Amino acid sequence: MRWFWVVLLLLAVLGLAGCGKASEANPAAGSGEYGGSYGYGPPAAPTQTMESERSAYGPALAGTPTVAARAGPTTIEMRVVNFGFEPAELTVAPGTTVIWRNDAPTTHTVTAKNGVFDSGLLESGQTFSFTFREPGTYDYWCTLHPEMLGRIIVR
Repeated sequence: MRWFWVVLLLLAVLGLAGCGKASEANPAAGSGEYGGSYGYGPPAAPTQTMESERSAYGPALAGTPTVAARAGPTTIEMRVVNFGFEPAELTVAPGTTVIWRNDAPTTHTVTAKNGVFDSGLLESGQTFSFTFREPGTYDYWCTLHPEMLGRIIVR
């Protein structure tokens, strides 16, 4: 019975630590940028950056709620965990940069279903960021694990 309370407490602490974080500036976002339109999808000319950095592995929590970001340009950090994205759905304002950090020990991708962005292979600890400039719904997945689905809503 004592283990039940220990596990419950651990899940509560990890749940608080794993909540999406928003900050005005994120030094991990990097400065190298490239972007452009691929000829389909939203008519945006989005910017994307990718960088490698190590981070401690954190376990995934199931049932992540939808998160809505505040208005105005900002940076939101999301997690790629085991075989899911945390949060699975996110609503942001135009101009928001989303950074996905692979906190899983497995290689994953963050790939838009319409081809607007693609992280390539993200090893554990690597990040990928994309700036959403145009309103719309952006469904994405991990091409290596098709059951991993996510959605960014820009409005």
